[in-house]
Formats: sequence, C-alpha cells, structure tokens
Amino acid sequence: MRTFQGTFHANPDYALWYGWSEMRRDLTEIKAIAAELRKK
Repeated sequence: MRTFQGTFHANPDYALWYGWSEMRRDLTEIKAIAAELRKK
C-alpha cells in the first residue's frame, strides 16, 4: 500500500524506502519461512 501511495503522490523516495524495500524485506522473510517449513 505504501508503494502505491508514494507513487500516487509522486513521491519516489517514500515509495522506494517505505514501500518497495519493506515489501522486498517481507518477501525475503516469507521465502525463508517457507523453506524452513518445507524442510520439516
């Protein structure tokens, strides 16, 4: 949502640091948890 808000309001810094980077960090965490669950 923050990526969309930053882009909608033409604020690329907000979209990048509070939107895209947080989304990528969450995706990395989700992938790590998924890999751990597959091992079990």
